[in-house]
Amino acid sequence: MAHVKTLVDSKIADKKVIIFSKSYCPFCTKAKHVFLRLIEEGKLSSDDYEVMEIENNPDCDAIQNYLQTVTGARSVPRVFINGKCIGGGDDVVAADKAGELVKKLLSYNSVVYVHSRPQNSVQSGLIMTTIMITLPAQPSLRLQVETVGVSSHQQEAQMSCGLITLAPGTPVPYDSSLSHTSSKSGLTVMSVVYGGFNGYDVTSCDIIISIIQVVMAGWIIGLNSLVLDTLIRLNGRNGSRDPTDVLLASLSITDILSGVFILHTCIYSLSKYQNTTECLVRMAVFHGALYSSIFHLIILTSDRYIKILFPYR
Repeated sequence: MAHVKTLVDSKIADKKVIIFSKSYCPFCTKAKHVFLRLIEEGKLSSDDYEVMEIENNPDCDAIQNYLQTVTGARSVPRVFINGKCIGGGDDVVAADKAGELVKKLLSYNSVVYVHSRPQNSVQSGLIMTTIMITLPAQPSLRLQVETVGVSSHQQEAQMSCGLITLAPGTPVPYDSSLSHTSSKSGLTVMSVVYGGFNGYDVTSCDIIISIIQVVMAGWIIGLNSLVLDTLIRLNGRNGSRDPTDVLLASLSITDILSGVFILHTCIYSLSKYQNTTECLVRMAVFHGALYSSIFHLIILTSDRYIKILFPYR
């Protein structure tokens, strides 16, 4: 019995997918067809897949008895993914249809890119960490995980993103140079950065946000400067101060200040607290009011500018 235990345990530990099967069993054939299709699609490497036909093995009964001890069922097929039994043939088919089978395959020896930035300004002292997972069998296939893991300086990381879980004992990388393989999770942890700025990692997302931020700020400042220029020209020509002109001047100055100060603060807050629903709602309301004012000014400015260039006769 000891050598059977060693054999089965070694098979489960060495292979990403191991099926204990009997060649004449239709349920075994059904499970094998699913994994062969995944191999053809490039979602599973043939080196990580093995089928152990046990009907001709002299220890067949002993193997099934040990499988019953481990999984609670003696029947075949017994399918193990990443060291865990997921059931039999019907369970494999059901998991495949639900899309869960590929997720289970992802949790084995995957490359996990972790980008973390210490946030001293966060009241709870949490560190927001973004995760991206790559299939080892097909590096070009990437899955962007929406869930954000959290950790603190005082405790080790426990990040769950639905596809994989970094269990307690796997520390979160705090520097951009970290690249190691966790012996407990079998995951290669790396940091994806484009450079450093004041001790923080700068990602492509930060660069895109910064470009959009500069363009929007320039657009707001330029547009409202045109409003002021239009009002100055109009008042210089007519020599009177219309209450509407005073209101427009006040609104344009306010929007110029928003482009100089408020816009940058809002985008900074969105980038730092991107998974906080309340903050997103508050920012959405503010930006809605801000842009409503700006577009209103566009219409009024266009009307006044046309009036100056082509006076009514």
